[in-house]
Amino acid sequence: MLKKVNLLLILDNLVVGGAEILVLDFCRKIDRDKYNVTLCALGDGALRCEFEQIGYKPLIFERRRRIDFLLIFNLMKLMKRKRVNIIHAHLGMPTIYGSIAGLFAGVRTIFSSWHRSDKSKNEYIVKKRIKFVYKLLSPFITKFVAVSQEVKSFLINKMGIDKRKIAVIYNGIDFTRMMPDKGEIINLLEEFTVSLDTFKVSMVARLCDAKDYPTFISASKIVLSQIPNSVFFIIGDGPQRSQLEMYAKDIGVGEKIIFTGFRRDIPKFLSCSNVFVLSTNSEAFGMVLLEAMIAGIPIVATALPAIREIIKNGETGILVPPKDPDSLAAAIVTLYHDKGLTQTLPKNAKISVKGFSIEENIRKTTKLYQQYLFRYGRN
Repeated sequence: MLKKVNLLLILDNLVVGGAEILVLDFCRKIDRDKYNVTLCALGDGALRCEFEQIGYKPLIFERRRRIDFLLIFNLMKLMKRKRVNIIHAHLGMPTIYGSIAGLFAGVRTIFSSWHRSDKSKNEYIVKKRIKFVYKLLSPFITKFVAVSQEVKSFLINKMGIDKRKIAVIYNGIDFTRMMPDKGEIINLLEEFTVSLDTFKVSMVARLCDAKDYPTFISASKIVLSQIPNSVFFIIGDGPQRSQLEMYAKDIGVGEKIIFTGFRRDIPKFLSCSNVFVLSTNSEAFGMVLLEAMIAGIPIVATALPAIREIIKNGETGILVPPKDPDSLAAAIVTLYHDKGLTQTLPKNAKISVKGFSIEENIRKTTKLYQQYLFRYGRN
């Protein structure tokens, strides 16, 4: 019998986010007869209990200062104790600390997954400050895994990573957790005092500048002038919540916008919605688009490069220019009136989304593991 591969996954924290949900589904579905998986994070979060429910005990190594040598030492000890064969770090700080610790621990197979393609000024300044670190570490990192072609371009053009060291593996989603029953949906609508016959439009994202909720709220006013029996769910939380609530009141749509706050029952919201919207200005992949596709509702999203890798305009959704509330509202109104389109788009999307399953993500990722494990050996 072949020995199991000892795999160490490193996350930035266990707060709910795209990378964290991907790793949760990855851990749930990976073949445990072939892999001994150890999960650690540089910070705690709400997902800890969900990892524990599926049989994992996340190890938390808090990063206490900008350069934390004790963190490197503790990670190195963990790697030696667990006889780690493969390190797979997700996002920037886990990559830096995980790869340095891996070098001292003698781990030769190190992967770094990138889930972001931030282009804002502040993010780029941060990247410039640590760019030389990645230049130093890049020769020792087996492969950078980009979650989209857009992220691959970012790594090449902004981070200076050799394109030959980058593999693109799209995020995947566990379809089985996306199936709420009708009773759950009715209970959800009752919670917010919304009737079944109301036209419901939802957006799920962090309440921050990059997701451009003001465009969504502005578009809601235009839609309401034509479809008064509408309600708009803003699902999520973030630093701009109070600002967005004030903006909704100021333009006269405060009573029609429902701020739900942080929720873990996203599939219920999607299943009860008539249209899903993503008016973001910055997106590396868009996991929530996959969730909307599985839920079988029409999608309107901004025509960003990463989103175009998932949504085909006029085929699996409608794409509109960023920061354009008029175009966004027009697409929503079109879907309200065009019943044929509201059936065709979700039908095509349900076929297309099959290529984004967590099983496919695991298949491609473990194939990459085995390819380099065979080349480098088990340390």
